[in-house]
Amino acid sequence: MKRIPYIAAGFILVLILILTIDYYFGYKKNTNSVNVVDKLEEPSVANLSDKHIVADSNIVVSDSSSDENTVQNKIDPVAQKAALRAEALQAYEKRLEQIRKAGEAKDKHKEWLQSRSEWIDNFPYIPTFHPQAVYSTDPKLTESIEPDHEKMHLLISSAKTPEELTKATKTIEEMLETTEAYNEEIYVNNMRIKNHLFLKTFYASDIKYTEEFEMVHRIMADYGLHDNTKLVAKTFDLLKDYHHSEHWTDERRNQRPNYFRGIVGTLLGQTSFVNGENKPSEEAAYEIRERLISEIPKAGFLKIKGFFAIDERLRKDLNEGDPLLYR
Repeated sequence: MKRIPYIAAGFILVLILILTIDYYFGYKKNTNSVNVVDKLEEPSVANLSDKHIVADSNIVVSDSSSDENTVQNKIDPVAQKAALRAEALQAYEKRLEQIRKAGEAKDKHKEWLQSRSEWIDNFPYIPTFHPQAVYSTDPKLTESIEPDHEKMHLLISSAKTPEELTKATKTIEEMLETTEAYNEEIYVNNMRIKNHLFLKTFYASDIKYTEEFEMVHRIMADYGLHDNTKLVAKTFDLLKDYHHSEHWTDERRNQRPNYFRGIVGTLLGQTSFVNGENKPSEEAAYEIRERLISEIPKAGFLKIKGFFAIDERLRKDLNEGDPLLYR
């Protein structure tokens, strides 16, 4: 029984020897098969082939034709921080320049308004609501109707004598007049709503304070048309577009004759006189156009950006029964 400790000790020594041999040969086998060696001495660049990739001082990728062995470069946190700081500085400087230019434009616009103070202080137009017309969504004021063609055909086809045909013809004329009057009321109502939307944008714009608009107003006043706010503003718009179109290089330039004709069309068109305003003669309309083009320098128009227009988005602000601007 006393010999047991010696046997156990011998067994332990043999086991240690076996483990030592296995570890040694196993380690050599593993290190010969691995592709990425961490924490080893960095090989010289001269010993690396073109397929070697040195990711940093601690990682070396040996020769391999497999894409799986490609190691992406690590992001340098210092360089990343510097890049982000440079990007932020660039964005800051760009925005600062935008703010500076906006401030300069605002100051310049303020100076321009001060230079136009006499016209502004005596501006001839103030928002004026129509004494009766109000906004309404009633179908009777918004939906036009067509004459009853079937009924009119029946009246004619059922007439058996000249007297009955005469009576049927008279009835048809009355039907047409009633329909026309009904649709005329709807037309006027729609035009008054559009005038309201147009005038809302007119009063919100500083274009009305330009010297060019003042000159248009003065020429129109010579013909007693200056009280028609929309007519003056629309005529101004067409004259401005006419001068601008001379310098357009795209297909819009083809619209130039339309602006030229449009000035007279606006001066004579029904849409400009839905509230019973004074209307010029055809001769006067052509004369006004000639004066507008020849007496007002076009250079000033070319500096003007923007225009008066109907802004349909403002319709949502109208409620049933709201008064409508008409001048």
